[in-house]
Amino acid sequence: MKKIKKLLAGFAALLVLTGCSSLNAERVDCCECWDSVTRWIDLASGEHVCATCFEKRGYQICLDCKRGYDPDDGGADGYCEGCAEKDTQYCVQCEERKSIENLVELDDSSYICVKCLYSQANSYDDYNDGYNDGYDDGQKAGYNSGYSKGLSEGKASAKSAASTASSSSSSSNGISTPEISEPQSVTVYITNTGSKYHRSGCQYLRKSCIPISLDNAKSRGYTACSKCW
Repeated sequence: MKKIKKLLAGFAALLVLTGCSSLNAERVDCCECWDSVTRWIDLASGEHVCATCFEKRGYQICLDCKRGYDPDDGGADGYCEGCAEKDTQYCVQCEERKSIENLVELDDSSYICVKCLYSQANSYDDYNDGYNDGYDDGQKAGYNSGYSKGLSEGKASAKSAASTASSSSSSSNGISTPEISEPQSVTVYITNTGSKYHRSGCQYLRKSCIPISLDNAKSRGYTACSKCW
């Protein structure tokens, strides 16, 4: 019930900021201007602020509890002071930092947020089984196969380019005109569950690491990881 109330409070705050009609039938006093209002945003402190004062004072919406807070009074990186002090971890699916109370710990000690859990799988057991199967089958077979193929093609391409350059340098009139080989596709890495592509060595590749060309990753809807790009 508490989670539902928090979600409704965040949705009501969004409606206020976008100019929509308030869902609240009662009136409250704004803690800044002390006017009695019917449209307001709940603050993490338990007080209420009207939409005008919210924007004027520079309040922000906490990414965790979805309540407003004044950055000058504490908090950091988009979180109110109370949520910033909570124990947090990264979700393996959306790669966003969430408080422990909004996360589910998996068997491999990683975490998935409640939102991703129920949008990607019917239950925790289904998700965990699929995650492990994907890791065993995809990571081992796919990564090893991709690595061997990429290494072989890279050597062949380098050998061909060197041969072309050597042949061109001995052409008539002593003018060297080596052929310019077409640039090779950039290789990036994706995971079994995420929607981002990463550079080699990224922290999010510790559980699964599948090589793929940058063009292919973009065509499949993957976007760049904000940590390694």
